[in-house]
Amino acid sequence: MYEKQCIFCEKKEKFVKGSKSREGLIQARQLRVDDTVRKSAEIKHDKRILALASRELVAAEAHWHQSCYKNYTRAMIKSQNTPDTEELPDSYTEAKLNAFSRLCDYIRNELFQSNNIIELAQLSDMLRGWMLESGVTEIKPSTITHIRRKLSVEFGNSLHLVQNKSNKVIVYPDSLTRDHCLQKEVNVLRASRSHIGESLKDVASEIRQSVKQHCAKQEWPPDPSSITRENSGAPTIVTTFLQYVLGSDDQELGERITWLSSSGGQDLMFGIIRSRYKNTVCYLALMVIPGS
Repeated sequence: MYEKQCIFCEKKEKFVKGSKSREGLIQARQLRVDDTVRKSAEIKHDKRILALASRELVAAEAHWHQSCYKNYTRAMIKSQNTPDTEELPDSYTEAKLNAFSRLCDYIRNELFQSNNIIELAQLSDMLRGWMLESGVTEIKPSTITHIRRKLSVEFGNSLHLVQNKSNKVIVYPDSLTRDHCLQKEVNVLRASRSHIGESLKDVASEIRQSVKQHCAKQEWPPDPSSITRENSGAPTIVTTFLQYVLGSDDQELGERITWLSSSGGQDLMFGIIRSRYKNTVCYLALMVIPGS
């Protein structure tokens, strides 16, 4: 196998002309490029490339930069009566084939060895990233759309692609039983729920602390002039939380949601600190019942 560098410029890295991005190497995968390179070397009387082309470039895993290939084979194309554009390997196709080959290697060496599961979307991101590294600036939608079919053809029954209830395609090796696959998904779901549980715990603690601070400011018996909606009702964090729970989200608050969040907020406060909380009814009773 030839060294992983461009057989024409003999460099591993090359900057794209007029930009700061590097041009990736492309591995020879089409048998017809052997004849194209060999004929170009004969026209140029290039003994070094003729020596390299004496072997099959595909079998020897020869690499080159797409720009170097085009420059080197241009003389051969001009020498023909009609330009044979099919002799030039399409740079996008070469990058796609190279990236897909790396993806298959990852599945064989990582996924199969670890008996793990992965989402098809993650594999698609890997393919997209490797193609961008090869100098492709835009990924065709069909490249990502057809990845599931290509993986099925490549691996057959040794790789399973199953769509779960969340409409996500899960990929796992045949050596991993359905029970184990389900258990791994459950573990992932539990980890996600654990994170949500921690967030809810933080919110609950903040609400509880806010309620205690709010009720600590209440005076009893109160000064009638100090009775306001703010100190007799639930704090804003409680009513806001209940508004989201009751389904208003960011929509305009209706009268029903406002009333339920206010009423429920007072009940919630009573449950948190019990009789230490004096709601609006207590204040009204103090004002209208003689002797209270």
